[in-house]
Amino acid sequence: MAVPELPPRPASAQRRRAAGFAPIAPIHSQPWLRDALQAKLRRRHGVTGYHGELEAVAIRLGLIQNTVKPRLRSPQLLVVAGDHGLAVDLGRNGLPGSGEQVSHLLGGRVPMTAFAFQQRLGLTVVDAGLAEDLPPNPALLSRKIAYGSHNARLGQAMNAAQAEAGLRAGLEIVDGLPGNLLACAGMGVGSLESASLILSELGRLPLRELLIDPHMTADRLSRLLVVMQSAQKRHLGARGPIEVLCAYGGHEIAVLAGAMIAAAGQRRTLLVDGVPACAALAIAARLAPAVVDYAFFARSSPHPGLDQAFSVFHANALLELDLDAPDGTGAVLAWPMLSAAAALLGEVSETVPGWIPEPPLITDEISAPPAADRLPRLRSSLPPADLRQLPTVSDTVDPPALA
Repeated sequence: MAVPELPPRPASAQRRRAAGFAPIAPIHSQPWLRDALQAKLRRRHGVTGYHGELEAVAIRLGLIQNTVKPRLRSPQLLVVAGDHGLAVDLGRNGLPGSGEQVSHLLGGRVPMTAFAFQQRLGLTVVDAGLAEDLPPNPALLSRKIAYGSHNARLGQAMNAAQAEAGLRAGLEIVDGLPGNLLACAGMGVGSLESASLILSELGRLPLRELLIDPHMTADRLSRLLVVMQSAQKRHLGARGPIEVLCAYGGHEIAVLAGAMIAAAGQRRTLLVDGVPACAALAIAARLAPAVVDYAFFARSSPHPGLDQAFSVFHANALLELDLDAPDGTGAVLAWPMLSAAAALLGEVSETVPGWIPEPPLITDEISAPPAADRLPRLRSSLPPADLRQLPTVSDTVDPPALA
């Protein structure tokens, strides 16, 4: 009897397996865990009060870690830098080059470095494709795929082997980092424009909406669109994630995409900051769709294109602080909020002091107040849930075992 042939694996699955990526568990596959997390928070409302969107963040962290006691440890900030051949046509003369930007970051001459130190985030800066070699630094990791990408207006920014090497480098970098939270940001002259081309293609967004800036003159925007649309016309056939990555670059986006897939495969929480990081997440999501469930979003810039980038994931930033700083700054400042949300479930004692009345337990027989009306939908796209009837659930949930 002939053995029926199995259908071929999707190309994205083949690439993930070839690169050594672990499969990513969907966080919404266990509704009983969501019920347990919601019930745990509800039991505290009578004593500690209601904590608004922080509760939705806490629930999401519990789902990511597959436990009713989420804990965040050893947070890491990963900033990946690369140069872009497209920058030659962008008219950026007189502005700091990519290498100079990285040197400022490593030298502690930007507040983000001080913020990361103060918040005890480990900082790793990766040279994925700078056009120059930088002096050694304890925080600098050289994983150079090439000395900059090619000009996307004239041809492919990188070849398939370089794209695969970037994804694999991201995996290896994450394997070498401690902790269970990874904040991601990109850096480099031309990185914003290359990321905009990727998001325009994969997110079906108008290129103009990704590029427009209130501080940009109409003439400057017009000239920029001519260059960018020329690159788009060159690569009209690029559709898949690897094809789009090869068409527009850059090496830092490839490394970030690989890092995100690897981190989600290890159930690490992702904090995505900036347009290049969003482009990397768009690539990663085409290769491993469940990666988006692990991502929260941060904002370091008022650039309107970032709102368009967030719209691809139906998300908003955790904090809106009116920053105009290098990508990664907003992620560092959002970290305490995530840490506090985890503590809400993982560190607050279930034992109520004797002088404080024990809050009533919500059971199936008790008509609970319409808590669904009081729990707003998390801006980072946590799906709404009906909380009006919940069983009493403790930290040890039976039947399924908790991590």
